[in-house]
Amino acid sequence: YFQLEGEDFRQLFRVDTPDDPGFLPLYAELIAVDTLLRRAPQELATLSWRLLGEHLAYRPLTNPVRRFQERFLRDLPALLERGLPHYHAWAFATIRQMGAACDLAAEYVRWQARHGHSEAMPAATSFGLISQDSKAMILKLARAVNARRPIDATALFSGMAQAWDDGMRLLSQALSD
Repeated sequence: YFQLEGEDFRQLFRVDTPDDPGFLPLYAELIAVDTLLRRAPQELATLSWRLLGEHLAYRPLTNPVRRFQERFLRDLPALLERGLPHYHAWAFATIRQMGAACDLAAEYVRWQARHGHSEAMPAATSFGLISQDSKAMILKLARAVNARRPIDATALFSGMAQAWDDGMRLLSQALSD
């Protein structure tokens, strides 16, 4: 255990500047591990695969990438007008989240493939494409916003939307096998 005191305490808890708008309050959760049930990796994968089948039923009825493209087109004028600070906040809440979620989905499917569900690997490739294209879009759009010039992201969105459709279809097929 450690003790926090002095200048470190004041800076961490913003004692001298409590109204600082940049202050992010500390957040902590207590996790009880006394009832933790440890399972073998194969058992976890089997249980998780079953849960995936249940949760896949709650996926969006329409392609979220295509819906996001529509929103992007509405947001683009404001992004170009407001500049990089606004863009970075917008990108974090949109493109980065989409890319991170799809990167996590791809890694999950690869994990499942290592535990006997290799038929799902093509879905990992699709989700990985969305993650890669999201990264490319973040950089291209940042350059466009910085230069305050419009960007045609149709090809990127088209590829990501197709990858979403393919990934969902492939995952559904793998689960039904």
